[in-house]
Amino acid sequence: MGHWATRDVSRDGFSAAGRVTPGTAYPCHMSSGDRSGAVDVKTYEVRTYGCQMNVHDSERLSGLLEGAGYVRAPEGSDGDADVVVFNTCAVRENADNRLYGNLGRLAPMKTKRPGMQIAVGGCLAQKDRDTIVKKAPWVDVVFGTHNIGKLPVLLERACAGRGAGRDRGVPGGLPLDPADPA
Repeated sequence: MGHWATRDVSRDGFSAAGRVTPGTAYPCHMSSGDRSGAVDVKTYEVRTYGCQMNVHDSERLSGLLEGAGYVRAPEGSDGDADVVVFNTCAVRENADNRLYGNLGRLAPMKTKRPGMQIAVGGCLAQKDRDTIVKKAPWVDVVFGTHNIGKLPVLLERACAGRGAGRDRGVPGGLPLDPADPA
């Protein structure tokens, strides 16, 4: 665990198919004391706000992250994970208030730990992408329901500074998929 496969690694850390090629160490994959290029085990936390479909999608997100080499953070880590993913719902009452409140609590943590990544996904993220970017510019990735499978790639692109959002000058440099109509 923690050692990622390195086959088909291009110079920028992405395979020809645009998939993450774990094994390329970007600054957000290195511990603060080690900039030699060694890849650390990264932890993740998925927070689910919403409907039963969101619970299923959160399980899928966890599987994708673990498949990319991330390890689930211990219960009660409360934002101490290297990657915090919010899976949101546009239908449930107060989901947006809970999201922005929790994002606000993570802002000072992210300031102290610049390698930390925050991602917001789900149907609320798809519907209110511009609002999330405006209210929480420290969020690294915003993705819709049809982009769930791309989360590891979007996190890597945000880390490497290669996100499509950076190329288009989206505030906060969010790596938004150009094919994402969200």
